[in-house]
Amino acid sequence: MRLRYRLSFLIGLAALIPLGFTGIASTRIANRHHVEQTRELYGKQAEGLALLALTWLEEQLRGLSVGVDLFPVQNLAVDEREGLLRFIYRQFDSVNIVVLRDANGVPLANTVAVSERTELPSEAHQVVDSARLKAFLERLPHEEALLHGLARGAAYTPSGAPAPVVPVAIRTQGPDPLVLGVELSLAQLVEHFLNQGSAGGALVLVGPEGEVLAGEPGQLVRPELLAGFTGGVEGDLSYHLVDGTPVLAAFASVGETPWHVVVAIPEAIATRAGREIGSRTWFMVGLAMITALGMGLVGARQISKPVTELKDAALKVAEGELGLRLEGAGSREIVELTRAFNFMSSRLARDQEEIAAKNAEIQLFNEELQERVERRTRELEDAQARLLESSRMAAVAQMGAGLAHELNNPVAGILGLAQLARAKAGSEGGADLLESIEEQAQRCREILSALTRFTGEERPAERVSSSLLVLAGDVKDLSRGAFRDARVELEVSGDPEPNVEIDAALLAQALVQLLASVRSELRPGGCIELKVCSSETEACLCIELQGERQARGDDWLASGMGYWVARRVLGEQGGRLVEPEDTEEAVYRIFLPLV
Repeated sequence: MRLRYRLSFLIGLAALIPLGFTGIASTRIANRHHVEQTRELYGKQAEGLALLALTWLEEQLRGLSVGVDLFPVQNLAVDEREGLLRFIYRQFDSVNIVVLRDANGVPLANTVAVSERTELPSEAHQVVDSARLKAFLERLPHEEALLHGLARGAAYTPSGAPAPVVPVAIRTQGPDPLVLGVELSLAQLVEHFLNQGSAGGALVLVGPEGEVLAGEPGQLVRPELLAGFTGGVEGDLSYHLVDGTPVLAAFASVGETPWHVVVAIPEAIATRAGREIGSRTWFMVGLAMITALGMGLVGARQISKPVTELKDAALKVAEGELGLRLEGAGSREIVELTRAFNFMSSRLARDQEEIAAKNAEIQLFNEELQERVERRTRELEDAQARLLESSRMAAVAQMGAGLAHELNNPVAGILGLAQLARAKAGSEGGADLLESIEEQAQRCREILSALTRFTGEERPAERVSSSLLVLAGDVKDLSRGAFRDARVELEVSGDPEPNVEIDAALLAQALVQLLASVRSELRPGGCIELKVCSSETEACLCIELQGERQARGDDWLASGMGYWVARRVLGEQGGRLVEPEDTEEAVYRIFLPLV
């Protein structure tokens, strides 16, 4: 296809495609808008009619209740009761039957109903035969009225009746309640629904099983779609009839009753305006297409040659021939387009040189950044190694201080006993003193042996089955001196049964540091109790603080070192440390797996 024809075709498409999409979109928007507007309109109509039906029903029930409450029915004579029933019958045009029963269902007055049309007090009342009266008495909610005061039975249509009826039972006030029963006709609602119907649509009142109570459903309404709906439900429906006709319907509940008002209209009526917009839009599209093609042919003849040259030059630039220039000729617009192309070509050549220079700078910066990252990583690794070494040195310093503290008292005892032994070398008590010296020296050796075993770096890590209570006793012996100087008691209790598979020396070292940190939370005069217990899978060592507490802080390490060491060692042993969740709790728990 030659360029000028192609340009004409493209110009036509450029003009028609937006117009076509606009027409389609406007048609759909109009249809959707009219459908939504129709749903909203008919939804409001359904809500209004539902409110009308509910108001009418409540007025009838309220009037009947007031009529019963105004008279002391229990104290009336038989003829007075019958007069009251006739009064209610004449007062309400929608009432066709009135009965009065006691709590057991025994009639207390003659039933008020008219069986001859000539005897009706007004045209609104209806004739009641024996079959209709029997059906009413069978459906009267007598027991429900005794329980709730007012009960409404299911609506039904008696044989030959022009409209459905509702049996209503009302309990009277007093110590011996009676039940007033009436047949309430829906003829007024039926007439109102028939008068409200719109051309082409349908308006009905349906019951809980989908039965039509008022209005003419015709073919538009499918009441079975609402069967089983409870009160308080409203919304809209879209469905198709048997012949495939789409229908829009809105429904609303009549209060808490199982009745629903349904308003339906064919979708074709709701979208009629949208279809008219669509037909006019397509007419305009056709007219615009013819005009655009004609104008495109005329304009294409004047620009086809220079545009072809520009196309060929653009392909050369795309292949890498940057800086290519053309001689402008023709109309003013073509000359300006040629100048713009020349400017673009020269600018692309200059930008290519700048991009190459920037890429070189970025490469150098990336290399320098990589070198900085590597150097910083090495610095961080060195700092971490120094920090770990400092932690080890601090732990060693604490153990050395504890060792000196523990040995101080036994050594002092040895020195004192030695001096007495030298003074009494020839007495009978010399042997006892020497024996005491031997015991104190033995204690010093045990302490040194235990501390050497706990702090030795070359000690092999061996896990053996150990009693957690025995381990707690050993830790108590190691920490006795520090606790005594701090005037804090340390006690051990609990179950001797739990055995755990641990590295006893390493765990004892961690517990000594942890107790040193925990001890700093108590003021002098307090007490720390180590309690051992167990569950099915874990052994637990509770460290309970008793007494007046103060701010947490280790004795000679930065605050938190003891906790850090304990967590690390327990993690290696398969256990965990649980600290108090708040400042009020004073129990630390150490959990270890049982053997």
